[in-house]
Amino acid sequence: MVGRGFPAFFCINGERVAGFLVQMYIVKVKGDGFEMLNRKNIAEEIRHYAESQAQVLVERKHRDGCSYDVDRPATEDEAKVIAGVLYGGIYAITLDGKDEQTVKDTCELIAMQLLPKSVNCYDTIYNRIKEVE
Repeated sequence: MVGRGFPAFFCINGERVAGFLVQMYIVKVKGDGFEMLNRKNIAEEIRHYAESQAQVLVERKHRDGCSYDVDRPATEDEAKVIAGVLYGGIYAITLDGKDEQTVKDTCELIAMQLLPKSVNCYDTIYNRIKEVE
């Protein structure tokens, strides 16, 4: 669980980074030294990650009684919803130390209400938040 002084993992530009959450800062391990990321920088990184992940969604299709998933580009409106839900969820876990499972489940449910029924919200939202842990 991410909390003050606990180990934390954060995805920055697609790269998983290890660090520690200490008060309002994440200490990012950088070579032999450390880099302090303040709350504003972390929020910007979360927003960048959310916006980049929102460009593609996973759509559930059915053929011959079987279902399968395909990636497709998100429309502008879908991308705004995905980015907002991802940003809110990751921010709540990373910076506010909220319960990870509850946040992931809630974000998936919100996306299910706002996105078309054909979108696989587990893969589009839940797993993308899980990747940041």
